Amino acid sequence: MPRNDTFAKMRNGIDDGYYLVDGHGASGDENGNFTCRVSEGYRIRRGVVCEPITDYVVWGCGADFLHSIQNIGKDFKWFEELSEERPLAPYAVGAPTITAKMNVEPWQG
Repeated sequence: MPRNDTFAKMRNGIDDGYYLVDGHGASGDENGNFTCRVSEGYRIRRGVVCEPITDYVVWGCGADFLHSIQNIGKDFKWFEELSEERPLAPYAVGAPTITAKMNVEPWQG
C-alpha cells in the first residue's frame, strides 16, 4: 500500500469520486456497520476537486472499509475540539488523507 503521497498525487488517480473532509452524526452498531453525514465534501472528477456536496451520507461495514484502503497520505493532522458536553475538556482526533472505497449517496433523511 503506498504511503506518504501528497493529496494532489492521490487525487490524480481518481477518475470519479469524492473528497470527504468532515462529518457529523456518526453512528454504528454491534455488527460493525456505520453511517455518517457529510458536513464538508467535494466531488472529484478526473483528479480535480470540483463542486461541494451537501446532504450526503457515507455508510458501510467498518471492516470492509478498512480493507479497502488503497493509499495513506503524508498529511496527518490533529483536529482539536471542545464539545458542549465537556466545554473544559477538549479532545483531539487526527487522520491523514486516505483513498478507499465507500458507499456515498444523497441523504434521505
